Amino acid sequence: MNCRVCGGSFTQPLWIRHTTWHRCVGCGSDSAEIGYRPELYNHPLFREAEHELAVQGFANVVNLTKKYAIGKRLLDVGCYDGVGMEALQREQFETYGFDVNPYSRSEVVTIAERFRASLWDRPFDVLVSCEELEHVEEFREHLDEFHAALVYTGLLVIQTPTPLTDVSHSRFESFYSAGHIQLFSERMLDAVVTSHGFLPIEHYVTEGTQCAAFRRI
Repeated sequence: MNCRVCGGSFTQPLWIRHTTWHRCVGCGSDSAEIGYRPELYNHPLFREAEHELAVQGFANVVNLTKKYAIGKRLLDVGCYDGVGMEALQREQFETYGFDVNPYSRSEVVTIAERFRASLWDRPFDVLVSCEELEHVEEFREHLDEFHAALVYTGLLVIQTPTPLTDVSHSRFESFYSAGHIQLFSERMLDAVVTSHGFLPIEHYVTEGTQCAAFRRI
């Protein structure tokens, strides 16, 4: 199969328990053979995760947001049960949420089948996509909508898994879960996002997860 990220045809198969993945020889990103299944996330395993541990998972996102945000009106895309919104509210951000799944617990979450900037009457100062972009099949269109949903010089913060080579890594199974369809290599995440009207600010990788900040232009 072709790489979902760059479109390249030279991929090597990676057999994972849930499905077959392919690693792109050209860009280093990984692609799954199956598409996103939102029903997988309506499960106690995800909804009943230990609360404070879940909040801590947003530490990188919160740090970059605090460091580079100009305004305080923020949208968390793929907010799920609102734990990330809570982490950002603790830092005095005016938070709103979006998700495709109808079991979000927050009252300020918009639910729709697809993300559209037109769902809100005015743009946001900050948009956060935490553990979300790896689920989106039409991610290029998704990034265009991110651009439209932000004010000029608005901040975009993306956290998403990176491809792994160590099968003994503690998060190997979760990174290559049935709900993920692509894992961006570090250089391809930068390349893809900047091609949709953003400037890279900061990008780092820790334990297989990358977190990056971009400025909308």
